[in-house]
Amino acid sequence: MESLNKLHKIQRLQIHFLGLGECNLDGWGVVIAPQHLCKLVARNCWFPTLPAWVNPSLLPDLSILNIEVRGLLQQDLEILGRLPALRDLDLRVGHEDLGIHGRFSVGACSFPCLVHCLLWGFGGPVVFHKGAMPRLTDLQLKFQFLPVQETREINCAFGLGLGNLLSLQDVIVCFRSRDSSEEEVEEAEAAVRQAIEVHPNHPRLWINSVHVVSLLIPSCVISFPLFLQT
Repeated sequence: MESLNKLHKIQRLQIHFLGLGECNLDGWGVVIAPQHLCKLVARNCWFPTLPAWVNPSLLPDLSILNIEVRGLLQQDLEILGRLPALRDLDLRVGHEDLGIHGRFSVGACSFPCLVHCLLWGFGGPVVFHKGAMPRLTDLQLKFQFLPVQETREINCAFGLGLGNLLSLQDVIVCFRSRDSSEEEVEEAEAAVRQAIEVHPNHPRLWINSVHVVSLLIPSCVISFPLFLQT
């Protein structure tokens, strides 16, 4: 970390953890971000929270961000939305591990330059308000492990405000449901399709639904996915 603090002129930084398991970047909160950084990619490396140095005043030129954050909060998403040059965002969160199932929202004027966006691992809906992400063309939403009642809530919430993303061209939605019936999964899929059908751009849509079945065996629990639709 001390070495990174000396790389004042670096513009592109990629960190890939290739070992078994994953790398925890707890100590990176003390890193001083290079002011000219335009690309940051951290693969299989988890931050416990959004680092304080990931903010608009310290990273005004950041255009590509791939980051994994265990406990992302609503205010963190708002901070990311104020990054002035951000065009490509791959944001993965660990909300299932922390039991976070609440709704997140993307407000007006957020992510003004964003073109490509992947939001992965959210335990609840992400709602886009009018004026958000005005240049976004490609969107991927991946919701993780939704129990029955939260699936029901999401059905009512699609209603994600996809119609407010005026430049949208391609949408991929993947959610993994646990303890939900096939009918409930189909209901959620139908709600997503309806949101796309009424979108003024008629963007292309791909849906990937995975039903996770848990088998209780003495001393262990085994979970495996059933792919209902690709």
